[in-house]
Amino acid sequence: MLIVPIVLKKSLIKGKGIFAKRKIKKGSVVVRIGEKERYYSKEQYKFFSSKYKKILDKFAYWDKKQNRLVYPLDNTKYLNHSCEPNVLNKGNIDIAARDIEKGEELTYDYRPILDKHEYFKCNCG
Repeated sequence: MLIVPIVLKKSLIKGKGIFAKRKIKKGSVVVRIGEKERYYSKEQYKFFSSKYKKILDKFAYWDKKQNRLVYPLDNTKYLNHSCEPNVLNKGNIDIAARDIEKGEELTYDYRPILDKHEYFKCNCG
C-alpha cells in the first residue's frame, strides 16, 4: 500500500506512472507490502478468464519467496521500472533510495523480482 502522497499520470517510461506529490526524503517508507494486495497460486491462475489473466500479466508480479502471484489493488501497480530506481525493497517495506523531488516519478528495479526465465523489456535505454 502506498503511504506517500502521489499523483497518477502519464509516464515517459511507459503507460501511467506514480509521481511524488511532495518531496520524499531518503529512507522514508513509500510502500507497505502486504496491504491492499490479492494473492494467487499458479494453480488458481490457470482457471482465470483470459481477460483477468491479461490484467494480471500486466500488473501482477511473482513473489518467489512466498511462491505466489501478487496483484496490487492500489496505485502501486503503476510503479514503473528503472535500472536506477529511486525506490528500493527492504523486506516488508519499500523505501526512498534517495531524496525524491516533488513531481518526480517513483521507480523500482523489477529485475530482482522476476523469474530467471521471465522475459522483460527494459525501456531505460
